[in-house]
Amino acid sequence: MIVKKKVVRNLLTRMSESSDQGAFEELFNLYYTWLHSVAVSIVRKKEDAEEIVGDVFLKLWEIRDGFTRIKNLETFLYTATKNKSYDYYRKDSKMHLVEFEKDWKEKEYIISPEDAFLFEELQTKYQEAVHNLTPKCKEVFLLVREEGYSYKKAAETLNVSHKTIENHLRVAIQKIREEMIVYIASSSSDKKASFILFFLF
Repeated sequence: MIVKKKVVRNLLTRMSESSDQGAFEELFNLYYTWLHSVAVSIVRKKEDAEEIVGDVFLKLWEIRDGFTRIKNLETFLYTATKNKSYDYYRKDSKMHLVEFEKDWKEKEYIISPEDAFLFEELQTKYQEAVHNLTPKCKEVFLLVREEGYSYKKAAETLNVSHKTIENHLRVAIQKIREEMIVYIASSSSDKKASFILFFLF
């Protein structure tokens, strides 16, 4: 999931400096679908995944005065969701999995150099997939998924119907998904396969 850095930084600044709940809701809407899919892939239950993502964002709100410690919000949110999902799964299934650090305010989650490299590689491929969209689909996708426009606002901006926005966005997501699946399938790395979750929104 890729969102323009300036959009994210603006929302984080509003949350940090003035506890802006509207900014918090915008950030939640931008990342919810992606993080929910990450959680579902681990706990296998949509309801549990909803609770997990909610907890992740609740913690994000609680530490809003320390956002300068977060260098990459997407990496932070992904890692936090993954770790909390595994922790939830471990408790639910009584399996002995690795314990993950829970004190977010004092310590940062750590992502391995290999994971960071793969994440950046997939980000590049994702950006290529967006670039390959038809002009209309690309325009709608960028407004809704990267600029954070609501369907209504996007429709008003482009002077089209709400249904047209839905259709273009659906086609855009399907095209991007297809390109990412082909890319992952052609890779010889098993580790890369796990990162397809970033893009199956």
